[in-house]
Amino acid sequence: MRIFSALECSQRLIIATATAWLTWCILVGIDAPYNPNGFLLMMFCCSVVMLFLACIWAVGPITPKDMWLPWKIVAQSVIAFFPFFMIVILGHYIVVEVKVWLA
Repeated sequence: MRIFSALECSQRLIIATATAWLTWCILVGIDAPYNPNGFLLMMFCCSVVMLFLACIWAVGPITPKDMWLPWKIVAQSVIAFFPFFMIVILGHYIVVEVKVWLA
């Protein structure tokens, strides 16, 4: 793995993390005063799916280029689980603090 690939992967993960956390904080900010039931849950689920897809995109530079395409997709999906769960776990604590702050 080259250094440039690792730097590109980390930049992509920063982009994915920042947009996910910002989206979740906005959703909590909307949910706190109005509390609509199903729409924001659907938006949250869509943002989680988009975050996982962004994590797959982010780990693309660190996977081998000469791999067969289906195996490359599987490898990227497996590698993307670690940053995905770390972003979701840390994002949960950030969103809980925003909810407490807005309450």
